[in-house]
Amino acid sequence: MPWTHQIKGNKLRKAENKILVVDDEPLICDFLYDALKSKGYSVVAVNNGQEAMNILRHDAVSAVISDVKMPKMSGAVLLKRVKELFPSLPVIMITGYGSVNDAVEIMKQGATDYIPKPFSVSKLHEVVEKSITSRIFEYKSNREIITEDKNMIKILETI
Repeated sequence: MPWTHQIKGNKLRKAENKILVVDDEPLICDFLYDALKSKGYSVVAVNNGQEAMNILRHDAVSAVISDVKMPKMSGAVLLKRVKELFPSLPVIMITGYGSVNDAVEIMKQGATDYIPKPFSVSKLHEVVEKSITSRIFEYKSNREIITEDKNMIKILETI
């Protein structure tokens, strides 16, 4: 499985979630790194899409946060490659040059969310948490449950 997660009780344990940050601007990478670390995430930050693909090929991550406009490999190309290799991996796109049309197009290409710059740390935390939690729910909801227990069947029917 190309990602890691753990749930203790009903609480997502963020410390075990690794976020890959991709931005060609070092100040933005530092900002994202610090903001995510402050919430207990493990963070890997790189400056271009090629480095990001190398990380993804060798390491499990829970989500990718990428700038849209970058030299060498744009965020849109990175998004396409990530979705080809890891279709369920959340990819959050950020940009300082966004428009509504850009946001719609990026979402059509498979981005989990789209955040225009500048954005608050709380907005970043909200979007990352939602993306990871949705993925865990999707993963858990795709598992097959086999039971003959009448109580369990009632619970499943209720759900």
